[in-house]
Amino acid sequence: MYGSRWVSLTNYATILASYSMTIPSTGSGASVDIYTSTPEPGALVLFGAGLLGCAVFIGRRRRAMKLQA
Repeated sequence: MYGSRWVSLTNYATILASYSMTIPSTGSGASVDIYTSTPEPGALVLFGAGLLGCAVFIGRRRRAMKLQA
């Protein structure tokens, strides 16, 4: 059985994860593997650059407003 659902584990936050469940034909002990995706370092750098760009834009805008007043 395979799928992707919201997974809630004891003492952990609820996350969106992919899972696979294996039930052997003998019926003795099933195993569940849970896989989560983590952001790539490049994506985090791009996100940080975007935040920095927004902060610079807002700072310049506020300075320009103060000079006009």
